[in-house]
Amino acid sequence: MQSFIDKMIFSFFFYLLLAYFVYDRFIRIYMRMHFYRKQGIPYHFNINLPIIGSVKSLKDFQKEHNPTNHPIIEWNKHHYFPNDSDTVPPITGLLLGSQLRLMVNRPEIVEEMLITQNKYYDKHPGSATNSDIVVGKSILFAQSDLQWQQKRKVISSALYKDRLRGMIETIKDVTIKAIESDWMLHKDQNGVSLEIVNIMQNLFMQVTLSCFFGQSIEVKPTVSQLVKGEHKEVRLGEAIQNSFEQVMGRPLQPLLIVFRELLPYFITQSDRELKQNALSLRAFIRNLINERRKLQDGQVQSGNVQYKDLLSILLNDPNFENDDSIVDECLTFFLAGSMTTASTTANTVCYLIQSNETEKKLRESLKQNFDYFADSSKTLQDLASEITLETLDLRNDEYLKYCFNESLRIEPPVPFSSSLCMTEEVTIGGFIFKKGEGFYHNCYQLHHNLDQWGPTHDEYIPERFDPGHVHEYPKRHPMSFLPFSGGKRVCVGKTFAEIAFKIVMPLVMKAFNKDGRIGEFADKEHYTKKPHINGLQLKRSKIIINFNA
Repeated sequence: MQSFIDKMIFSFFFYLLLAYFVYDRFIRIYMRMHFYRKQGIPYHFNINLPIIGSVKSLKDFQKEHNPTNHPIIEWNKHHYFPNDSDTVPPITGLLLGSQLRLMVNRPEIVEEMLITQNKYYDKHPGSATNSDIVVGKSILFAQSDLQWQQKRKVISSALYKDRLRGMIETIKDVTIKAIESDWMLHKDQNGVSLEIVNIMQNLFMQVTLSCFFGQSIEVKPTVSQLVKGEHKEVRLGEAIQNSFEQVMGRPLQPLLIVFRELLPYFITQSDRELKQNALSLRAFIRNLINERRKLQDGQVQSGNVQYKDLLSILLNDPNFENDDSIVDECLTFFLAGSMTTASTTANTVCYLIQSNETEKKLRESLKQNFDYFADSSKTLQDLASEITLETLDLRNDEYLKYCFNESLRIEPPVPFSSSLCMTEEVTIGGFIFKKGEGFYHNCYQLHHNLDQWGPTHDEYIPERFDPGHVHEYPKRHPMSFLPFSGGKRVCVGKTFAEIAFKIVMPLVMKAFNKDGRIGEFADKEHYTKKPHINGLQLKRSKIIINFNA
């Protein structure tokens, strides 16, 4: 009798669990899809299979087209508006397993979210689930509560103007040392052959280390990482980027597509390697914290307090009550602080190589702004002496900034946002968003909408940001350019990113110059078909440049 009862109980809970699984993975999802489809939001029902959703279609698309941009961005365009002449739907639907997401493609809807309905706009609670192995409970993915506001204010204080002045000197020193003591070591008969993404990652990681964490520019930190079962010493910039790329790819694993509850667990070999590598990164940051704490304690005792960088600010603020919270923000700063500027600078160099005319204009502009730029008798140190916070402010609207903005536009460092939501049911742009429904801002599409950027939206044209040329291009919506997000969650480091770019580019262009050309691609195909460079790539192509030296 007892055995029969046990079987009945087991059967009851088994079928209850099965019923919940069917409801949660199929019925509930399709009810929500139907809700949005009735409003005119397109979903491809023929490719949204039970349990796995659009993933098979996405995988097939990757296999056939081998996109260098993030596959979700390319897949979205391929299925909903493959041609420039097609009308871009304001919102499109995406189903990854049981994760239903909306892709916002129009600036008018983004504006309502960020401004009109700002108090209901927030990070999706699940946005941190996948990334917390690397960045923990960072403010980047935290919801906008009082603690988030306080922490954001503290971190922003590390970027006040008086601190930026000192950082400018550090950025110049780091860049000159990288060029003269590292990059030039690769000089041969072809010039200086370097992989552009790699060198820019490491350069801006060193900039971040020195500016915000007080590390000597002589230090080139490496971290022990597992690569296919083997321990290797990897430069810090590469290690952080590699871990983040693995994190971005995890939700597309078949097991995690079906059982999203397993996302916090690391079952496969690649996942276990990711976890080990992330722990190594966090141990590296924790060691930085311990070293700084010892130095600060000694300085307090002697009355000679020297450090006023981000790490010291975090260590002395009660909002960061434990080392884990400091590690979270440090890793986020490493990632965001280096990723944006590294990808933007790498892209700019590539587009200059593609366009002789653009490079000529930029060199002429820099020549007019800096006396030592085109003087072959002057060194990089001489040029650096002309670059100050004041001169950068005075030349705020020159061609260099147009190049910066155009690089951010044509290939945004973050092509789509992390998962967002509205905290109440709201109507935006005529569409009803359910409370808590996840969506992304499709930054890449915002930067390429035909009615906003014209038929040349796929071309690199810095002049489109020149007020003197505004009549040549369509009048665009303010939210059609969104490289640093906006509203209450606008990137705190956007000014630093621009300043760092405006320091590094003149120095690199002076160091590498032969007949007015910075260099050439080793792979000639890149002149017409350059792989995408951004911070969310699941697969990165190598771009070798032979710099002229």
